[in-house]
Amino acid sequence: FGPFDYNTEQSITLPADGVEYTLTFVDSELDYCSQQQSVSQVPCSNACALSIDNITIGDCNDNGTSDDNTDDTYVVTFNVSATNSGTSNTYSVSDGTNNFGPFDYNSEQSITLPTDGVEYTLTFVDSELDYCSQQQSVSQVPCSNACALSIDNITVGDCDDNGTPYASLDDTYAVTYNILAENPGPSNTYQLKVGNQLLESLKYNVNHQVDLAANGLEYKMVFSDSDKTNCIVEQRISQAPCSDKIKADIFIPNVFSPNDDNINDYWKIYRSDSQIKILSCRIYDRWGDKVFEVLNDNRFTWNGQYKGQIVPNGVYIYAIEYLTPDSANVKLAAGDLTVVR
Repeated sequence: FGPFDYNTEQSITLPADGVEYTLTFVDSELDYCSQQQSVSQVPCSNACALSIDNITIGDCNDNGTSDDNTDDTYVVTFNVSATNSGTSNTYSVSDGTNNFGPFDYNSEQSITLPTDGVEYTLTFVDSELDYCSQQQSVSQVPCSNACALSIDNITVGDCDDNGTPYASLDDTYAVTYNILAENPGPSNTYQLKVGNQLLESLKYNVNHQVDLAANGLEYKMVFSDSDKTNCIVEQRISQAPCSDKIKADIFIPNVFSPNDDNINDYWKIYRSDSQIKILSCRIYDRWGDKVFEVLNDNRFTWNGQYKGQIVPNGVYIYAIEYLTPDSANVKLAAGDLTVVR
């Protein structure tokens, strides 16, 4: 502040905040010529102050769905007062995402929150004076008992050629599984759907077994509670055939399902050695009409179409010519292929 003339009344303005300020008076040219004086003043305005007089966290409400905890809620009841509040004499509440109110001071109010175990920080703030606020943390655990299944153990067995090493149609494998449940239905059982099989009334926490065709096809095993049918867990499995030793150079699936479900939608040949060359592959329907042909393509696939149309379900015949790196003789593989949807 300044400069000021000596021997005349002067003034400066300071904040009335209760802070003690040390004023230093010093000559304009002679820095060593100085004096100090401490001054302070308390505020004269009436600042707003908000108080949470009472807050109660209610019990969980399952809203009539005892098996679904996603709609569980609870009520928070509160009474808030304030001194020197804003002109509307009201306040609002925020949980960090949602805003509630405005509410009147000095009256019981309530809001509803999800019962998800999350701790919410409620901020109570005057409707006009943003600085006038208080916070309180609240939470409540769910009260519904949602069903949940889990696969405790699942074992995919080896392929069994069932005594026919040159015929892969009867190759099978066993899948052993054990399913656990939290809050299952009253029957305390579940069912398994896999392929065209439906196994019912299976007990939880017990090893069970199902036999499947070892044809290279991927199966989706769907386990669901017998009573709470939306309570499910899934597992995908597969096993290659172990018969047809004459075709050990290449693996040829004998079934596929071109139904656009992203599971076995394409038929292709699997080579045991990258040096094996596929010279030709032809597929015929049961009347001997050729529905597919490819030449000199090691990575071809068939989408189950002929002239842009899906072929009917049924059994087709394939004939494959190929060369192996250890022989100059052309080898032939022929067999049946089933198209299913």
